[in-house]
Amino acid sequence: MNYLIFSHSGWGGFPYKRLLDILPDRRDVYFIVRVDEEEESGFPVKSLPLSSIRTLDSSEFTAIVASPYWIQTIREWRPKHLIAALERCPDEEETNLWNKYSGLLAGYADLVITSSEKIYLEQCLRRDGVILLHGDDPLSYGMVTNPQDQILFLQDYEALFVQAVSALNRGNSFEQWVKKQWELRERYYRSLNEQIRQHETVNYLLASYLYLLNDAAAEQYLTISFEQMLLKDFTGCLHSHYRFFSAIEAKKGDLAKAVRIYAISAFSEAERNRVRLLESWLEQGEDRLVKAELFRVNEDYRAAIRLLKEMNSPESDNLLLQNYVQTFRWEESLPLLDQSRLSDDDKTVREVLQGTVHLIHNERHLAVRTFLRASVRDWNVLSRIAEMLQLEQAANRVMGEGEKGHAE
Repeated sequence: MNYLIFSHSGWGGFPYKRLLDILPDRRDVYFIVRVDEEEESGFPVKSLPLSSIRTLDSSEFTAIVASPYWIQTIREWRPKHLIAALERCPDEEETNLWNKYSGLLAGYADLVITSSEKIYLEQCLRRDGVILLHGDDPLSYGMVTNPQDQILFLQDYEALFVQAVSALNRGNSFEQWVKKQWELRERYYRSLNEQIRQHETVNYLLASYLYLLNDAAAEQYLTISFEQMLLKDFTGCLHSHYRFFSAIEAKKGDLAKAVRIYAISAFSEAERNRVRLLESWLEQGEDRLVKAELFRVNEDYRAAIRLLKEMNSPESDNLLLQNYVQTFRWEESLPLLDQSRLSDDDKTVREVLQGTVHLIHNERHLAVRTFLRASVRDWNVLSRIAEMLQLEQAANRVMGEGEKGHAE
């Protein structure tokens, strides 16, 4: 397999150089930016101008993309596999633009990698196929104080990366490697919990990995986390923890209890209406709809989507649509919108999603026309055109750095 690397800030700013030596099934590795011979000599990488990628057979390449601003180039070139390397928004970038197009890039990816545990957990609740390279959370990676433990930590996680990418290249499932990493993180936080007892964040993260592993002990550690947060007057935890408790009960199958727990933190009118809907579904025996919606409101979109894809009803399609939109799988959401009777608000949403998909596919004029059509119903949609210009400027800046390097 050949690899093509798309960075955000050139070779010097590429955070995954360490991985280049361990890429599995490796033939050639190309980097879309000029790499000095001295720098290149230590890595198995060849520099390549952006203008040359059209000469490459994209079906023979796995692309590793470390900036959301390459999304249009990637959708046009269409590599055999796409690995999205997601990172926190750099200080110099506009946060909303970065996060939105990072989400959309991940929505198209075959595999997501990240060094942020926050992004890792968020993506694990959105999709299959997420690998943590090393945690940058001060309560995780920073607490591996023994140098030998740190080496083992990195070796374990890089081995999982190699196994996952190998499975991807061969068209095999990498679920076992994803689960293995959850087990490693669960083991790490269990060990940390023995050192720092009654810590609200450690217990919450331990509960999170136990939840992903379908381990009933998640409830025990979430309870400890909740109690500690209340003792420290972190009253804002009521919403997040009760949603988590409700999702745990939904996994266990006690849906009536799960709905009651969710209702405790249903403060807004919209949330109270959702409680009434959940209770109505329970009475009608629509258990799978109840479970899927409880997963969704706990941001466990991955579990909700898996469940809803097994169903076929107007209600399940509507919930599936909501999950696709919230996980940036906008291209998959459009056929579901086409099957629905749309209100004016729904039509506006559809055109905003369709316009963004046109933009990602480099269909600029179609994107502008679609946004303008939607703006007749809602003038706020005009902000999407301003956002489109922002994306173009950011993409030109990132791509220009690569071309500038080759021109020097």
